[in-house]
Amino acid sequence: MALKLKRLIQLPTENDVKHSKLFFVDFNSSVFERHLKFSGYIFSQIPKAITPFELNGIQIRVRGVGIGGYDSTFLRYYNQIDTIRSRWISGEIFVDEGLEAALNIDRDSFNEHDEHYKKLQKIIHERLNIVFTASNKLATELSEDKKEKKSEGLKDEFKDFVHEGTKGKFKLIEKAVKNTDEIVFFDEKKGHLILNTSIIPFKKKNANNIFKAIKLAYLIAKKTGKNDVEKDNIFSDLITIIIEKLI
Repeated sequence: MALKLKRLIQLPTENDVKHSKLFFVDFNSSVFERHLKFSGYIFSQIPKAITPFELNGIQIRVRGVGIGGYDSTFLRYYNQIDTIRSRWISGEIFVDEGLEAALNIDRDSFNEHDEHYKKLQKIIHERLNIVFTASNKLATELSEDKKEKKSEGLKDEFKDFVHEGTKGKFKLIEKAVKNTDEIVFFDEKKGHLILNTSIIPFKKKNANNIFKAIKLAYLIAKKTGKNDVEKDNIFSDLITIIIEKLI
């Protein structure tokens, strides 16, 4: 009775990595009158490097035997490879028919001029175009989402910052005010400390947030301190909070 053996491929789950993508490779045809058949997968985990790092790249297996190690150049794929993002990717290609003539004498590498090898390389590179495009897109989306969540979190921190600094006397309001060049100012009648969103002094968000926080600390100290010494102490305390949370 014949037994059919299967090889277990265990990939990280959603518990191990935030986002992952799995792409399949399949080819079964003749190349220069010699049959070539292979299949496999390319796995991308975003945004986390493959570990152990020896598994980063593409492993070619001929009749189940790995030839060399995982190729981190992805069979010399230089189209849009990025050093950091390429570390997210691992894959295996299982060759069932063909490619044996491309093996070098040491059986640990390939003759890159062999037509079977060039076909395999071309198919993998075409697939990698899709892999890297999809991975880069998802990485950008995750980065923007992270920035948005951080920005929302900072809004709450600024509100708490003002509430604590003014002992509940003033409430932070963020809105666009066009008729002033002040980025932060008090509205005494309404009990509001206005953060003017129409003014963006710096291109980098973190620089803007630090600048806003320092302006808030200065105005709070100026408004709530009874004398110069008390104002200096309040300002110093608030600056300490800024450093802990924003820098």
